[in-house]
Amino acid sequence: MSIAQNKKAFFDYFIEEKYEAGIVLE
Repeated sequence: MSIAQNKKAFFDYFIEEKYEAGIVLE
């Protein structure tokens, strides 16, 4: 896996985690 792919995967994971956390907080 290239660094670019790794960064994108991490970013997507981060966004998903924040999105789910936002739903839980609401």
